[in-house]
Amino acid sequence: MSKVDKSRLTNIRMHSSLALSTSRKSTTRQSAQKPEGNQNPKPEYKPLKLIGQGAFGVVYCARSSDSKLVAIKKVLVDPRYKNRELETLQEINHPNCISILGHFKSQGKKPNEIYLNIVMEYVQMSLHQFNMQYRRERRYTPILYVKIFSFQMFSALNYLHRIGITHRDLKPQNILCNSDTGMLKICDFGSAKQLLPNEKSVSYIASRYYRAPELIFDCVYYTSSIDIWAAGCVLAEIIMAGMPIFAGNTSMGQLHEIVKVLGVPTEEDLASFQHSATFNITEGKHQKLEAVLPKHTPPDLLDLLKAIFVYNPSKRPTALECMKHHCFDELFEPGQLMPSGNPFPSFNREGST
Repeated sequence: MSKVDKSRLTNIRMHSSLALSTSRKSTTRQSAQKPEGNQNPKPEYKPLKLIGQGAFGVVYCARSSDSKLVAIKKVLVDPRYKNRELETLQEINHPNCISILGHFKSQGKKPNEIYLNIVMEYVQMSLHQFNMQYRRERRYTPILYVKIFSFQMFSALNYLHRIGITHRDLKPQNILCNSDTGMLKICDFGSAKQLLPNEKSVSYIASRYYRAPELIFDCVYYTSSIDIWAAGCVLAEIIMAGMPIFAGNTSMGQLHEIVKVLGVPTEEDLASFQHSATFNITEGKHQKLEAVLPKHTPPDLLDLLKAIFVYNPSKRPTALECMKHHCFDELFEPGQLMPSGNPFPSFNREGST
C-alpha cells in the first residue's frame, strides 16, 4: 500500500462515523465532542484496507461487529449533484448484483463536510483482477470461465433493464467475481440511471474502452443497449486475458479502433440514433473480428460478439437474447463442476429473477 493509500485509510479511521443506521434512512452520528449522557458508542465496523479510490471517494474493506467482512463506499455528499447510487442499490435485488447491507452518514474534517457511507457485501476480487492473473501468467482464460461469468453478467443486465435501470459504466473493474464458486456480481451503480424515452442524458458517460459508438457521436437519447455494447467489450476482454478489444487514447481514437473492426458506419447506421457530433472517418486497414480475437475463440462466442458489435443500437440483442444464445447451452448440461470442484452457480435462463 502506498503512502497516499495509508494516509487515506488513516483519515477514514479517524474521521468516519462507524455506527450503521438500522433503518433505510440516513442518519448522522452525534459528534464525539458532544455525547448525550453516558453514551459512548463503539464503532460497528473496523476498517481493514483500502480496496478502491477515485473521483467518487474511496471504498474500503471493514469487519463488522459480528466478524463479517463488508465493503464500505464513502462518498462526499455534494448538494450540486444527484447521487442515485443509494436509491438504486435499495431498489435492486438480484443474485448477480451487489447487495446493500445498510448506510450511514459521517462528519468530515470541515464543518459542512458530510460523507455518505454505503455498506455492501464484500467480494474479494474484481473481474479485472481475475483477467490480469491470467495475463501475468501469459495464459488465456479458460473458455468455461468466459461463459460462466458472461452469462451472469447478461443475467444481471436483463434484470436491471427489465426494471428500467441502465448501468452506464460496465467494465471489468465494476464487476466482482469468485473463481472458486463461479459467482459474479455487478457493482458500482454510481452512474446508473432510469432512462426515459424523451429525456436527455449526458453522452460523456461510461469508461472509454467500453463506450458505445452512439455515445462517441454525442447521442443524448440513448437506450440500455449501451450496456450491451459494454458487456460485449467485457466478454471479449475475458477471452483476451485482460486486453481491451477497443483501446483508443481519445474519443476519436476510440472510434478509429471500432472502425478498424466494424468498418465505417453507413448512413443508415448513423441515422439509427440521434447525434450531434460528426467525424471525418476514413476507411483504413480493416480487420475482421475473428482476426482480432485469439485463435481459440469458439465460433459460438464469436457469433454472439458479432451480433453485439453493430452500430445500430436497435439491432443489438437484448440481455435476455444474449442469455438464450446457443453459446451458453453447455452451462445447462447436467453434472458439470467448476475447476475447483464446486457445483456451478445457479443459472436461470428465463430471465424471471
